[in-house]
Amino acid sequence: MTGNVTSFLWVAFAVLAAAVVALILNDSGSLIPGLRNGEAAQIIIAVTALVVLSAGLVGRGPFGRAVRYSLTWMLLLLAAVGAYSYRQEIEWIGRRMVAELTPGTAVVQQKSPADAPHAVQVKRSAGGHFRVAATINGTDATMLVDTGASVVTLTREDAEAAGIALESLIYSVPVYTANGTTRAAPVIIDVLKVGPIERRRVPALVAQQGLMDRSLLGMSFLDTLGSYTISGDTLTMLP
Repeated sequence: MTGNVTSFLWVAFAVLAAAVVALILNDSGSLIPGLRNGEAAQIIIAVTALVVLSAGLVGRGPFGRAVRYSLTWMLLLLAAVGAYSYRQEIEWIGRRMVAELTPGTAVVQQKSPADAPHAVQVKRSAGGHFRVAATINGTDATMLVDTGASVVTLTREDAEAAGIALESLIYSVPVYTANGTTRAAPVIIDVLKVGPIERRRVPALVAQQGLMDRSLLGMSFLDTLGSYTISGDTLTMLP
């Protein structure tokens, strides 16, 4: 009787090993018709667990120990395959954790409808503002979301880093601030990106030296979005 069980376990071990190899080599997302690779990995892991349990019933001899050790390593391998199959979901969780630890990081929402563009979410910073990690003409910049600013407004430092020629600026646009009226220079940003959301030829202003600490992500960008909403400490932007 033990010999029959032993033969069964060897066959089961060989089948599971072949399934693992096929799962690794198959990248089409459908090793088993009707199932994603992640779902197939879950089934194989469950079957492997049953085989390991069966191996424990064989006895405590050398063969039983060898089978249990081998299948334990196979379980670890299957767990790695499952993690690979669900890598997008794991990556999403990682990005959410990064967003919580570093407010301003744009996180792409994975649970959007299949036929809709993915939303981008940004967490509120400790100061109460939505500080956004953006790129201006390919240069990284931290901007504050300001729905009260009709136009994207750059500090001179961010404008210079983005390749805007400061010597050609003409400060001709009146700007009303809490400290009174000043003037800013109109410019066009070639490419402004927040996460995967990209806009070209964005109207903007460049503030005079020392007027602002941070560039403002104003309505000349926000108005191009499908929508933007604030819920609690989360800003959600839909392209």
